[in-house]
Amino acid sequence: MRKSLFISFAILAFASIAVFLILNSKDLFPKPLRIGAYDIGNESRNYAGLSYDIKERLGLETEFVELTPLDENANPAEHLMQTIKQSELDMVLGVPNVHIQQIINADVFADITDDILELGNIQKSVVDVALKIGNGKLYFISPVITECYYLFENKDLLRELDMAPVNGFITWDDFFARLGKIESKLQILGNSEVKPLAMVVQNEGEEAVFAEDDFFMFGYGLDSPLVYNNKLLGHSKWSDYFLRFSEMISKYGSNYSEIDQRFIFNTHFSNGNYVASLGGNYQLELYTKDNMKLNDVLPAKVNLDFELSVSPLPVSAGDEGMLNIRLSSMAISKASKRKAESLRILNFILSKDYAMKMIEHRYEYSNLGAGIPFFPAYFDDETIKRLNEMYDGKFDASLIYNADRGAVTYPVQDSEKRGLAYRLVSEALADVFNKKKSGEDALKTLLEGSFSE
Repeated sequence: MRKSLFISFAILAFASIAVFLILNSKDLFPKPLRIGAYDIGNESRNYAGLSYDIKERLGLETEFVELTPLDENANPAEHLMQTIKQSELDMVLGVPNVHIQQIINADVFADITDDILELGNIQKSVVDVALKIGNGKLYFISPVITECYYLFENKDLLRELDMAPVNGFITWDDFFARLGKIESKLQILGNSEVKPLAMVVQNEGEEAVFAEDDFFMFGYGLDSPLVYNNKLLGHSKWSDYFLRFSEMISKYGSNYSEIDQRFIFNTHFSNGNYVASLGGNYQLELYTKDNMKLNDVLPAKVNLDFELSVSPLPVSAGDEGMLNIRLSSMAISKASKRKAESLRILNFILSKDYAMKMIEHRYEYSNLGAGIPFFPAYFDDETIKRLNEMYDGKFDASLIYNADRGAVTYPVQDSEKRGLAYRLVSEALADVFNKKKSGEDALKTLLEGSFSE
């Protein structure tokens, strides 16, 4: 009898425990937080490393979900919104800027304006761009600056010309006037070997596509739409910039057949025969590092035999302080039931500790951006000091972190129309480079056509 009673109590106790575990399983054994990201099968993205960092620091399990659509014809923004809903994602990483505005307008991302713990230490251009796109609120934030554009100058040649390097921001008009002054001084000295500007274009027969999409990448710092009032380059900033860029390629542009093919990524500036050049983070790394790891099998070296000066890319008049940067993104789903835990991850990635880890291991965190190398959005005196040490005094990272405004790219949303816009502008610039049209005539042709989005 006692044995039977004991067994009954034991069964009841086990049943009660089982019921308790079932009812509280979500709390006792929480599912991993689901984070949407791109190209998660690519080991170089190192999502496993990010997941490990989150587990080690926060004790949170994570599961990464692929955001890249299988159907090449699928609308990327619509696919992303469907994936967030269907896969019950808590967070997303790396959403391209071209889609951010559409997703924010669809009310998919949570408002995180008051939830970023160290917002005062996030680079101001990064915050400025996010606030502009979010109409005064933060619905996403970039943990990194994936690209920044610069004016490079040869200090040794400038000394010969009795000119000081650019210090701080310069307008496109002033930059072009500066090139003219350099050209005049070179003529007076009778130095025909040195050129004012290193600028390479691809020139293949009747058509030309400008290397690295320089025109568009540099122009996105104009903080104005490429299409304005149904006119391609209709905004005055873009029109003025087109004329300046046309003058530069007419006077200083070279095609690939005219330069030494040993120079990768348009780095022929490094041969010492050019006073200035425009470029981005890749050129910065190649000019300042003894050996840059482009990927697992391709280290790259570009040795400078002269002192380098680096300043921000030229801007439109009145836009001094506005940095031309490319960003990644990090956002929390509005539908997430685990916002508090998602915010812990977001603030961890935006923290000083993680910034220092990204700096020390710069080539291992491509999960947070489209390419390497990049700069963490978080900064303080210590992070800047460490970055400068890595550049061995050849570059002062304060250039990036002192900027206080960022340019919104205002991209053409439709991919086909975006491709058309690129092609039309490239063909117009090709006509200018090949002396078929003046910059004014090429611009007039572009403005005469209607370009509705």
